[in-house]
Amino acid sequence: MLQGQADRPDNPRSQARAQLPRITVGVALAGVVTAYAAEALGARLGLLIFGMAVVVTALVLTVVWVKDTLPWAKAETAAHKLSAPKLPA
Repeated sequence: MLQGQADRPDNPRSQARAQLPRITVGVALAGVVTAYAAEALGARLGLLIFGMAVVVTALVLTVVWVKDTLPWAKAETAAHKLSAPKLPA
């Protein structure tokens, strides 16, 4: 059976579709944690603390996990400067 263009593993849409269950579970867990925090600490303080925890977690993961793309961007720019633009005939 042949795979369609949308079903190929290298297609960004099928990759996003494969991540959808993880995203859904993450949103559900965030909702449950937020509800417990709001119930225990009150709506304002519970949501404030949960929001701050999410922001701090995102900042820490960004510093630790995300790689700097400046060397890649410079290499791409150099490669494009070397090749002449292809104009339509």
